Amino acid sequence: MPRIATPSSIANAPAAALPMLQPVGKQLGVIPNLFRMVANSPAALEGYLGMMGALAKGRLPAPTRERIALAIAEINGCNYCLPPTPISARHSQGSTPPRCWPTAMAAPRISRQPRRCVLPPE
Repeated sequence: MPRIATPSSIANAPAAALPMLQPVGKQLGVIPNLFRMVANSPAALEGYLGMMGALAKGRLPAPTRERIALAIAEINGCNYCLPPTPISARHSQGSTPPRCWPTAMAAPRISRQPRRCVLPPE
């Protein structure tokens, strides 16, 4: 049993969190457990969404950020975060990997030895 209760749906989340959760559902097609759990505190949800919005304005393009997240999820064995197809198989079907692929593939080395690795140039 989780220590922090997770609302089973956005209808069970605090009323103040609903206007913040609805756009997440529209964008992702589902409300991930993390968002529903953080919604227990509308202030925390507002801060989390603000942080995500600020990070989205960074220099890395969205596909690169997604590939890094998938590589880290694969290392951590997080089946919740991973789609059914392994990351290594997604670009092995005869297509040329995108330019950001070296950065995403560097994520495992960086996550294990953050002070000894440098991102390869894109």
